[in-house]
Amino acid sequence: MKSTWRSKLGLREIQRLLELDRAVIYAITLRLWQLASGPVSILLITKFLTKDLQGYYYTFGSILTLQMLFELGLSTVLVNLVAHEWAHLGLSSDGSTVRGNPEAGARLASLIRFSDRWYSLCAGVFVVGVGASGAFFFRGRSDDIAWQWPWWALVITTGLSLKLIPRIAVLEGCHRMAEVNAVRCWQAVSGNLAVWTALALQGGLWTVVVSGIVRLGWELWLVKVRFRDFLEQVQQLNGPEVITWKDEIWPLQWRIAIQGLGLWAATNLFNPVMFHYHGPAIAGQMGMTWSLITAVQAMGGAWIATRVPLISELVARRQFRELNRLLLKLTALSVGFLITGTLAVLGGLFILNQFFPRLANRLLPIYPTAVFFAAIIVNQLLLTQAYNIRAHRRDPLWLMATTVYLLLGFLVWYTGSSYGATGAAWAYFSIITFIYAPLHTLIWLRTKEFERTIDQAPDSANAD
Repeated sequence: MKSTWRSKLGLREIQRLLELDRAVIYAITLRLWQLASGPVSILLITKFLTKDLQGYYYTFGSILTLQMLFELGLSTVLVNLVAHEWAHLGLSSDGSTVRGNPEAGARLASLIRFSDRWYSLCAGVFVVGVGASGAFFFRGRSDDIAWQWPWWALVITTGLSLKLIPRIAVLEGCHRMAEVNAVRCWQAVSGNLAVWTALALQGGLWTVVVSGIVRLGWELWLVKVRFRDFLEQVQQLNGPEVITWKDEIWPLQWRIAIQGLGLWAATNLFNPVMFHYHGPAIAGQMGMTWSLITAVQAMGGAWIATRVPLISELVARRQFRELNRLLLKLTALSVGFLITGTLAVLGGLFILNQFFPRLANRLLPIYPTAVFFAAIIVNQLLLTQAYNIRAHRRDPLWLMATTVYLLLGFLVWYTGSSYGATGAAWAYFSIITFIYAPLHTLIWLRTKEFERTIDQAPDSANAD
């Protein structure tokens, strides 16, 4: 009994030190699965897809990320605004009824109604705009690859998922991050199994569509089944208080939207540039490598991303000392994990090059991959800064970030078109390290000074 008690105490202590709650555990489990399933996917893609098909496979995904431009940054704003209102609300002891400040409830309900209308419009515009743009981009590239029907099926499936984003953002802001991340884990596992089956059955580009359908199915279950009653109850919290889009959403949203345009150019142009200038085979190498890099990055960022509602709550309650302690710890855990993951991936690539050259040929060489990872590590140091800044429902980063992102996108296009993936990697690392990081940190230091001012005069300062 005593040893059992001690072991349980030790486990709780480890969880506390590593900031491991259910949301983080699910998020890390998701990324671990993605890393573990990645080699299986690479093997199957290598076996069942040609190099050219692999290029289409990953370039489809890069173009579909344009959805972030159509939503104009609203999902990022939603999580923060919902968390600010939920700080004054909660559930009854049996978990069946939403209770708390009536004004906060009314404002939250108005936010849900507005976001539903916004995303319905976005989904329609996305299907038409991105569908037509992608069709134009791929037109005439290869007469041997039937990409048209899979492309349009994938665009429509993604458009339907886009409609569900506001409801999922509301759940995250209402501290349902653990449940949302659990569903994302099941999405990943079942999605991979479906993709592997489709590849083995010679599904070709329809494999991407299968993945999108699985994702949509889980999101529908989360919103329409698992949390249907909760979302309907919150939406019915009517009252005179409403959130006004012009005054409370748009000032932050348009800044994030402009940054989204630059961010897309900075992080999603790699595949289209390689596809256009160097062919689908090189684009396939770039896409497979970048998906591996972003999986490691997302795993490292799991500690931070799952704490966005808590960060916003601490700002709303002006608990800045606790906020600083949390941010420092999350940054150390996140960056430490990312460095460990980077070394593991680079070691794995070395082994592939030595013993499995056919598989290694489907990925970028170690040199540009290492440069990309170095840039990602620098960028990870800035992640908690950005969440801290935006938790104040302000975004002084927008002009600097947009300018840097667009410059980065231009250099990725210029160097990538002339020098391939190695040129794009060095452009990415140089801009992130020597321009973006210093400017980002200066703006964050101004935010910390603002917080110290509020902390010293809590009765006269306004955190919002």
